Amino acid sequence: MKPANVLINEDGHCKLTDFGLSKEGIKDSYSTYSFCGSVAYLAPEVLRREGHSKNVDWYLLGVCLYELLFGEPPFYSEDTTKMHNDIVHTEVKIPKEASKNCKDLLKKLLCKDPRKRLGTKKGASEIRKHKFFKNINWDEVLNKQIEVPPARKPEIKSKNYPPSEVFGDYLDFESEYNMDNWSF
Repeated sequence: MKPANVLINEDGHCKLTDFGLSKEGIKDSYSTYSFCGSVAYLAPEVLRREGHSKNVDWYLLGVCLYELLFGEPPFYSEDTTKMHNDIVHTEVKIPKEASKNCKDLLKKLLCKDPRKRLGTKKGASEIRKHKFFKNINWDEVLNKQIEVPPARKPEIKSKNYPPSEVFGDYLDFESEYNMDNWSF
């Protein structure tokens, strides 16, 4: 899971996508040894290649929350060797402007030891009970009854708008590469 897999639907509610690397039947702490995923979104146990389970998902929830709150993954570096080393060995640094409850949640989700990670014992219910989410009515969330911010939709004057309004200068309409009855 990464922020690119969190989409907002037409009603303004979040949807998760891209379960192409998902596995069924993961029950114990070391059910799989797959090494896959985006570089900045690998859990410590995946990088250590010691076997992992669904506890990876709780770590990745922490990575997503961190990035959504602060703009980049917690251990991001252009140097992938450093980034991998930091994911495995370095304590997460949380910006000082984060609330006490936010810091606590992120530290517990980004715990290096998957056996001690928040969510390991009781799954999502354990995370939902964290003080960071104290004002969230999870039944309303599940039933999409939470008021979402108004969508910012672009103004489109007609359904038959010219492609130049959508693509701007990215298209060369006089190009010799335009094909009859196919391109704009």
